[in-house]
Amino acid sequence: MCGSVPIPTGPFAILFFPILMAASSLDRMHYKAIDMKRRIRQHNKNLDEGIRTKRKQFKEELKERILYRKQYKAEKSLMGKMKISEGMVQEKEDQSNQSIISTEDAILYLQRSVVRISSNKFEKALQDIKLAIYLDYTLKETYVVQYFEGFILYMLGDYLESAHAFKSAIEFKEDQDEKSILLEKKIFEIQHEMKHRSEKVIENLTEIHEQTKTYFKSAHKKLLGKLGMNSHQQEENIEPTSNQQHSSMISLEELYYRAGISYYFSTYYHDSIKYYSKAIEMGESNSNIYHYIFNRGLSYFYSHEVDLALQDFLHAQTLNETDEVYKMLAYAYGRKGMEKEKSENLKKAQRMNPNTNIVSCFIYRLLDDNCTELIFSFLPVHNRVLLSRTGKYWREIAMRSIANEEVFKISLYSIFNNVDMHLKKVNTTTLKGKLFMPTQYRVHVMDLVEKALGASAYQYFLEKPAKKIDCYMATPAGSIYEYMTFNSNGLSFFKQVDCLNIAQNALRDEVIQVLTSESPNLKELTIRTGSYVYNDISILRSIANFTNLKKLAWHFDFSTDQSSSNILTELVLPPSLEVFEYATECTSLIEQFVAPSYPNVHFVPIENTMEIAKQYCEVFEDCELQ
Repeated sequence: MCGSVPIPTGPFAILFFPILMAASSLDRMHYKAIDMKRRIRQHNKNLDEGIRTKRKQFKEELKERILYRKQYKAEKSLMGKMKISEGMVQEKEDQSNQSIISTEDAILYLQRSVVRISSNKFEKALQDIKLAIYLDYTLKETYVVQYFEGFILYMLGDYLESAHAFKSAIEFKEDQDEKSILLEKKIFEIQHEMKHRSEKVIENLTEIHEQTKTYFKSAHKKLLGKLGMNSHQQEENIEPTSNQQHSSMISLEELYYRAGISYYFSTYYHDSIKYYSKAIEMGESNSNIYHYIFNRGLSYFYSHEVDLALQDFLHAQTLNETDEVYKMLAYAYGRKGMEKEKSENLKKAQRMNPNTNIVSCFIYRLLDDNCTELIFSFLPVHNRVLLSRTGKYWREIAMRSIANEEVFKISLYSIFNNVDMHLKKVNTTTLKGKLFMPTQYRVHVMDLVEKALGASAYQYFLEKPAKKIDCYMATPAGSIYEYMTFNSNGLSFFKQVDCLNIAQNALRDEVIQVLTSESPNLKELTIRTGSYVYNDISILRSIANFTNLKKLAWHFDFSTDQSSSNILTELVLPPSLEVFEYATECTSLIEQFVAPSYPNVHFVPIENTMEIAKQYCEVFEDCELQ
């Protein structure tokens, strides 16, 4: 029972008084029950979200604490040694004292960076590296800091900057100084502290084993010397041990290899070949020589030097037979047209790994950025947005291809792969939601459009200075009404627009305001007709603000409106306008009220404006909340 209850008057009012009081009480109880139900459902929603968040946080923290318990302990011990607060360095009067303190704290931050690298906290590790350099800038001129900075940038996907860091590390490595030795010692200490007890036992046993081998080898040489056999050679062999040089934990060979990998992932294949070759030259007896040779073969392959690539793959095969080697051999033989060898190597790869398959169309790394971008341009925009999430390299190309669109279409079937499926999904609630959660409001198609237009893949397009945009309209199936509305994300597309094709129903005050303030260089404006005539005076008055407008197309019919003459008198055309297109139905009105005032403008009648508008209208299946 809802609404106000009528109050009877007259002598019988007193008879109805109990009934009126009962009805009023029931009415108040009904509203209180609705309000209580709403509060309970909202409380259930908050409780459910809180439990989900806490459970997720607990799982992540538990996993990290189990996997990285030693790292947490090491980081905690380092925090206790910090002499200054993170991110703040206070000036001190004694510069020499300040230098000592800054160097000590810089080394602590460098140690914490190493701890965070082992915990996969690469963003925080990079912050610690930068802070360590800020406290002691001389650290940037050591190969140790450059090595760790390059490693972090590589893990974060910034491959080119990573390669530059490794290149700097190689240059500093050749002039090894005392500070680098000190840093290696400090890093070794913190790495030893992070090791588990079993690892430390194995490490100690290995060290004892090596020392025992060295002892017996030395004793053997001394015995030979006493017997007078190769005594001169014995002296030469023993002499270097007395002047034993510092053994570095970061070898020059490793720096060359890592620089090669970073250049490879940056698609600088010729640079990667140079560094791989240096690593191969220095590590001929290294157990990782297989990786050096195989990776150099990849760089040769993708830089179109197939013969050299084939030599490296065959060499790598002799060192280690893997499915990847046989797969790349199949690729190389295939590019040389040697189908028999290709088939044999592919069969060997499939025997080792049944999932091995040859991509018959092309390998994207064989293409340069311009070719890949051209291929992307044939894909719908929503597919390019998805591709931008797969990796940094494809993200850059996808964003550039969207920005280079000659005409960007704001339409349902451009920014969605299946708008009907998306609508149905977001408007379907679970049984738990129906029984216990707050009432879900139906998600409109415009809500999906607004969310989709907020994707970061459109960043380059939004920064583009001269955009061309076609704005389509959406129509529910079985309806003649069409619409397209915009909020914050959608309105950002109307900044710095050069050409705009939009329906009169979509050209609302918000769009007009953004266009007049953010797109003063608008040169072409096409206003299409719609399912109903939307005679907004603000549109007519705003045309004069576009001082660079060259062409104006007004495709809707004024002739059915009795106030058309009054509306057209509000139209003020900018002096820059050269062409004015209008619907043929309005010929008499245009010639009578508009054309005489603008003799320098060429007026062109357009037929079948409704048919033109239908080409920009898309039908979707609207759905109710389920």
